[in-house]
Amino acid sequence: MRKIKHYGHISIKFLDVMFGAIIAIGFGQWFAVSDRATVFFAAFLFAHIMLIEIWINYDPTVRKFPTKNPYFLILDLALIFNMSFLIYYSMFDLQKFLMSIIALKVVGGLWAERPLKEYKIRGSNLSYLKYIRKRNLLETVPFLFLYHLAGRLDPSVLLTMIVFVWLAFRVYDAARVENIIKSDAA
Repeated sequence: MRKIKHYGHISIKFLDVMFGAIIAIGFGQWFAVSDRATVFFAAFLFAHIMLIEIWINYDPTVRKFPTKNPYFLILDLALIFNMSFLIYYSMFDLQKFLMSIIALKVVGGLWAERPLKEYKIRGSNLSYLKYIRKRNLLETVPFLFLYHLAGRLDPSVLLTMIVFVWLAFRVYDAARVENIIKSDAA
């Protein structure tokens, strides 16, 4: 039998380095952004918090289910590019920052589909990946609505609404993921 090559181990090493570079370059802009309006500094900090949260979910999943298909590495690269856009646009343009969040959610939903296509997954892992896929795609809806309103809202109000939507989904995540784990253990 022919052994299937796993690209995930190469991918995770490359992506770990790229993620670290994005965070380091972003924090290198700390003083430049701190001189700008408070709303951009807050968006900059929030972007870093978002990236760390994404990485906390992404890293264990890619280690558990490494990429088998080299074409799925494109999703990994799209994720990295969107992360860099998120940091970049947080410094001066909230509408483009919001568009970067939407793109991250879409790529995240597609990325959660990858292990489902490459592996036969059961139990809490299956439930979790399906949930993440659905949540990422559902999360785009309020962000698209905010993008539609972005030109009419004060930047500080827009950023507050972005943070509120993100936090609401994280609170829902905490309850939902706990229920997935409990239902699998029963």
